[in-house]
Amino acid sequence: MKFALLIKDNANMTGIPANTVTFIEIEQLKTLIQLAIRQELRSKEKDDLQDKFLSPAETCKLFSPPISKVTLTSWTRKGLLINHPISGRVYYKYSEVMAAGKQLTKYKHAVF
Repeated sequence: MKFALLIKDNANMTGIPANTVTFIEIEQLKTLIQLAIRQELRSKEKDDLQDKFLSPAETCKLFSPPISKVTLTSWTRKGLLINHPISGRVYYKYSEVMAAGKQLTKYKHAVF
């Protein structure tokens, strides 16, 4: 069984020219839908991660090699990292930690 499919743009990387009507098998349609859903979920996860707050332990593990909590506290006092006290606990914002990690000489090329 074949279905007609109108391709509006070629940003979907299907290899099908933009603004064309093509007939595809049900399995191809299923694959295209799965690919679109996967791409959307990855995009959402990436956006959510940028706003995520991390505990000090999670923050230490982001660095390669991992840093100690003493080092984390020292960097916070020096202003290299910004902590966010919430309900009596301290958290670090993922996007801010990643930006700071790129500025630190020893960790500039670390894989996060």
